[in-house]
Amino acid sequence: MDAAPRLATVHLERVFFRANRTGAAKAPGVCLRCPAVTELVMEFCGMKGQERSRVDRGFFEIDAPRLRYLRYKGSERQFSLASPAPDMAVLELSFVQGPYHCQDRDYDPDRTRVLFWQFVQNFTSAKVLKLKVNNLKDIAMDKARRGELLCTFHNAVCLELEGAHHPTSSKAAAVAIANLLRCCPAIRELRLKLSTVPSDAKEYRSSFLESKCQLDYKKSLDRFMHRHRLNPVIPLDDKDKHDEVPDGIPGLSGHSLTCLQSSLRRVALQFHMDNPSCFGARLIKFFTDNAKVLEQICVDCGNHKLCEHINLNAETWIAPTSSKVCLKRKNIAESSLEFSKIPRKSPNDRTDLAELDTSFTILPLER
Repeated sequence: MDAAPRLATVHLERVFFRANRTGAAKAPGVCLRCPAVTELVMEFCGMKGQERSRVDRGFFEIDAPRLRYLRYKGSERQFSLASPAPDMAVLELSFVQGPYHCQDRDYDPDRTRVLFWQFVQNFTSAKVLKLKVNNLKDIAMDKARRGELLCTFHNAVCLELEGAHHPTSSKAAAVAIANLLRCCPAIRELRLKLSTVPSDAKEYRSSFLESKCQLDYKKSLDRFMHRHRLNPVIPLDDKDKHDEVPDGIPGLSGHSLTCLQSSLRRVALQFHMDNPSCFGARLIKFFTDNAKVLEQICVDCGNHKLCEHINLNAETWIAPTSSKVCLKRKNIAESSLEFSKIPRKSPNDRTDLAELDTSFTILPLER
């Protein structure tokens, strides 16, 4: 980029470089010098001769001291900054399988995990982190290697994480979330987009399916509002065990996370609600119980049908089973619930809900 010293924005898509090999480097790579660039986008870029390999052995070194925004999308690889980028604002990282990539015999999940954390270590000054991985277990770091690979994003105020997890065993996904929360002690907003299908196996929805989904939503809304005009009371049965959500999440519960104590105010969750004890529902209960300054939870359970919306079930499996929160107000028309935090008092003390200052709401997530 030396030929364009004032160039501020660079967008590279499917560019394959002729790699250089140096004595100190174990793999071929390329250094991009961008003295004035503030915005850099690299999508499915790599080294010549490795276009069809899922594992690209080449490395990228970026010399961009004024960099404020980086979006990288493609294979896991070695990536480093030649000079610090102290004004970094947004890091958008997607480790996904490209359209021309195929499965590689050399694919190593542990190497993928290490490359992810080595990559983000370069951008500890970033204020917004937008991270997408094929599977959350690919970034779950065990206790033995946390000190070596985990870093701290002191300036980060927003964290977005998207990835898949196995529906029957979500401990690795919980560990991944705990790792990132530990790295972000001051975040105010957390957005999680969870799936049970890896991102490289998904298919885009057709326009027919999208229109059908919107039609289902409108019909469900009409039925929902008509039913509650006639019968505004939602029958609840506290003895119904079907809607109960287990306490605690292995890999996440029990950890001392600074952001939960002092900064996290908004949580947005998108997932598919296949049963009341699914990972997404358990995360909602976890944050209601442990985020001390929580103000709002927004939920999209993957179904536009209001009769199956998670907000209508939240009351039955959060408030009755928690000693830390209680239901304060319900808004049927907006499908929202307001909960109050219960202060620690003697069991004999009576608490006036109107006097409780700390509260949070659960709302549908706007896509």
